[in-house]
Amino acid sequence: MIRPLSYCKVVVILMLLGQVAAAQTADLINDHFKHLNSHDVKGLANEYAVGAMIYSSNWDGAKIGPAGITAV
Repeated sequence: MIRPLSYCKVVVILMLLGQVAAAQTADLINDHFKHLNSHDVKGLANEYAVGAMIYSSNWDGAKIGPAGITAV
């Protein structure tokens, strides 16, 4: 028989998952600024998903994915 998790166990698991997500977010932000500060266009472009659509008032339409970021 499978026993359900207690409320306390669920809370602890959720807290641990939140800490992992916060650490991953901090790493992503740090990497982004590292690429910006070192003028690493390829590194910045690789942070975007292939289907990401990037808009700006500086150009018509959307730029798509890493190739669009590199072109900008």
